[in-house]
Amino acid sequence: IIKFQQKDTMAENKKKCDAVGKGVDEVVVMLNSKKIANIRTLCAIVFGVAAGVLALTGFHGFAFYLLTSIFLSIFLHFRFSSVCLNHFKSVSALWIDGVSGNLFTFILFWTLAFGIVHVY
Repeated sequence: IIKFQQKDTMAENKKKCDAVGKGVDEVVVMLNSKKIANIRTLCAIVFGVAAGVLALTGFHGFAFYLLTSIFLSIFLHFRFSSVCLNHFKSVSALWIDGVSGNLFTFILFWTLAFGIVHVY
């Protein structure tokens, strides 16, 4: 993620986040969104392998994905919420972008790891 010096106070960051992205470089926003998507994909792979190794099946596996996605969103929010619209499309981009799309990646690696560890 492209990072700039943060000399602003919290009140100034709030004002920046409330603005509609005036003076924001769209290329930077697009690159940061792509990096967040890559982070979510990598985490879906890691969490899928973890669910397979832990032998989670059925609802427990999906609940594991939901919980790990929530924890990742919380981490991203606390890590990047101070730069908000200066570097991302919106705050919701940190919370929900890519969560449903990476479910299939999670399932793929969940079943792969489960099959390798527990079936063979």
